[in-house]
Amino acid sequence: MENTDANLDDLYQDLARRFKAVSQFLGKLGSEKATRKLLDILISKDAEAFTRLFENMDIPDLPLDLKCIFYREVIELFLCDSYKVEVCRLRLDLTPNERVQYILIAMRHRPGQPTFIHTGIGINVLGENPEIPPGPFLDELKANHLVTCNWETRHDCKLGQLLGPPVWTCP
Repeated sequence: MENTDANLDDLYQDLARRFKAVSQFLGKLGSEKATRKLLDILISKDAEAFTRLFENMDIPDLPLDLKCIFYREVIELFLCDSYKVEVCRLRLDLTPNERVQYILIAMRHRPGQPTFIHTGIGINVLGENPEIPPGPFLDELKANHLVTCNWETRHDCKLGQLLGPPVWTCP
């Protein structure tokens, strides 16, 4: 048990050093001038200038080649915007009658398909339960209480694409 406590102490110290380094890293980007310089470097794809921008940073036990990747990932987090969106999914606890009702609704909303004749066939929901996009199909499923809707966080990382492949920023 003493080894475990010593290992935990080492972990606490190591994480504290890394958090301090991240704080310093973000502090360097905390001015408009520094942010402008960073974006200019990213736009010009100057990997050496990107490395020089953070050369005084010290993250213990992190190899130099991984340090650049680490900086990229932190920057990417800040370039992404998050937002909440309502997402509806088919309920997974449908009764047999509700499954038939779902099939009838789904068949009505299939483009170019003939009218479906009820045969009593059931369905199984396999794998991940995909979201159902907004529209008349979802509206009808909602009206029949066949979906569950929740607010989920989404990320818009269009600006994150500015970083490009790692070779653009990490020499």
